[in-house]
Amino acid sequence: MVVRKYYTGRLSARCVTAVAALVAAFCVVLAILAVPEAVAEYSFDGMPFSVVAQGQMQGDVLTFGTYGLRNPPVTCNFSLPADPEWAKIYVGVWGGTNKYTGWGQASVNGHALEKTMLYGKDDRNDNVYCSGYGVYWITYEGTSMLKKGANSITMNTSYAEPGNKLDGRVYMIWVVAAVRDSHAPLTSYWIADGNANLHSAGWAGDNPTILDQTSVVFSGVDTSEATAANLTIVELCGTKLEPDFLLFNGKDIVGSPTGGNYLPGALDLANAVSYDQGIFYGQSGTPAAYVDAEVFDVKGLLASSNTVTFQRGRDLNGDGSIDKVNDLPEGEDYVHPVFAMLKVQKAGASSTAPDLAIEGLRVDNAYAGEDASIVFTLRNLGAAASGDASIIFSVDGQAIDTRQVAVDRSGVQQVSGTWKATAGSHEVTVRASVAGDFDTSNDAASATITVGSLPDLVLSLGQPYRPGVTTSETTGSPLLAAITALSVGLAAWLIARRPPGRRKALATIVLLGAVLAMALVIASSITPVVRAKESTALFLLPVTIKNVGGSDAPGFNLTVYLDGEKLTIKSFGDGVRAGSETKIDLPVYASPGSHRMKAVVDEAARIRDANRADNVAESTYEFT
Repeated sequence: MVVRKYYTGRLSARCVTAVAALVAAFCVVLAILAVPEAVAEYSFDGMPFSVVAQGQMQGDVLTFGTYGLRNPPVTCNFSLPADPEWAKIYVGVWGGTNKYTGWGQASVNGHALEKTMLYGKDDRNDNVYCSGYGVYWITYEGTSMLKKGANSITMNTSYAEPGNKLDGRVYMIWVVAAVRDSHAPLTSYWIADGNANLHSAGWAGDNPTILDQTSVVFSGVDTSEATAANLTIVELCGTKLEPDFLLFNGKDIVGSPTGGNYLPGALDLANAVSYDQGIFYGQSGTPAAYVDAEVFDVKGLLASSNTVTFQRGRDLNGDGSIDKVNDLPEGEDYVHPVFAMLKVQKAGASSTAPDLAIEGLRVDNAYAGEDASIVFTLRNLGAAASGDASIIFSVDGQAIDTRQVAVDRSGVQQVSGTWKATAGSHEVTVRASVAGDFDTSNDAASATITVGSLPDLVLSLGQPYRPGVTTSETTGSPLLAAITALSVGLAAWLIARRPPGRRKALATIVLLGAVLAMALVIASSITPVVRAKESTALFLLPVTIKNVGGSDAPGFNLTVYLDGEKLTIKSFGDGVRAGSETKIDLPVYASPGSHRMKAVVDEAARIRDANRADNVAESTYEFT
């Protein structure tokens, strides 16, 4: 109506037609932009692997288990040729969701252990690894409870208890036991456990995360004269026909999948069948719903330091994501690696010599005039020690404490000493010795620390950004340029064809303003065009943590929230030195738009800080 009021003749008709076409095109684009996309579900990432036992002995490390999700009670019966030098018991339990709570109770050789309460997303038990939607990996010390001969372990849960919501079904009972045998070869072993939830964004909730892989390193391996080297792994929650991969020192060690339709290049470790890969490849294996245990020969790939990597999938078609291609998946929706063990054997060898090593030296609570803790991990890379280890703690070359420590049969233990800290810069040294140690080069470690007033950690956040994406790519400049060119061209044409007269000139200006306004409306919608292509995207959140206090800050956790929901916990195990800072770009998966970010340093207040008020940073950012 406005156009007809101010324009007549050929110009009016052409203008109406051109503007109508432009408006129609704009409406189509805006309608497309208005289509909502599905929002994913939340899950947390779980616990990375850590080495919990290692050693060397004439004998073997044996494993036993039940395989496949089943209703409790579940029993594992097995026999040991001798009392174990070291043993551990694992039980996998399905919670149903991470919001349900319940309990699990193991009975070992007729002795009922104390019930373990399972708290889902609020679980804090030292012996429970809970991740994802409530996948529990429960650990029990087994050295003192298992024995030579027949053994029996039964697991029960709150599965059938009235009012119980916890699913409570048992994935598996898994037993690992190091047993001496005078007729066996010399065996060195490294055992790691954890519960990493490898998952796609589609299984990660309103504030999605993606975890595509996890690794563990087995170091200190003597490769000389090795006659055999085997890797044993356990994964939970795997699904057949959903590819996943296992690498040893960067090389794939899983065989090509059989009995299903897979994309080219796909492998399938977690296919709900145990013992059909590795040394058992080509065999039918043991059907085991959501459980995969396998043994691989890795002798040909063995090195002094060995990295084992679990991958939930791969981008097989090169489109930048691990998704589906023609309805065939490129990876698991989610899978949980929970166990890895490396064994290296030497034929005819016998050794009774230990080999102590010191790792991870740190000094906690080192403040002027106060008692500081000197903490480190003592590892025994060799045979069991026949006597105690002598530990000497020194500061600036002067011994301050000497302790006798029984070497744990697991070969991995934490040792600590106390020092009355004084202000200044100091070199702290620890040294371990034991009778018969065959390699003394790794018996000592040192660290330089700064002691003064309390540390003061100051947290700040930067503007989140898309990695590897330029500004023009995130604002949709090609479409903006096309719209701008169209608008300017139409406006120029209108001006050139405008009829004389004040009212007609005014009409031209009005029409030109309408066209430009329409261009601005569309331009403001261009960013959603890019957003609509992916409901969530990877952003990097710049995080800076400064220590403006007088002493080094010990290790701490950084907790990050997105729109009020806990997104992730990042560990800073090395802390921050006095007067220095650490910077990271923290991965955040979010839908483009406005989001409230909050981060807290040491939210649990486990370390002393001069001013906790600056441990928190919170702001609203535009994710574009």
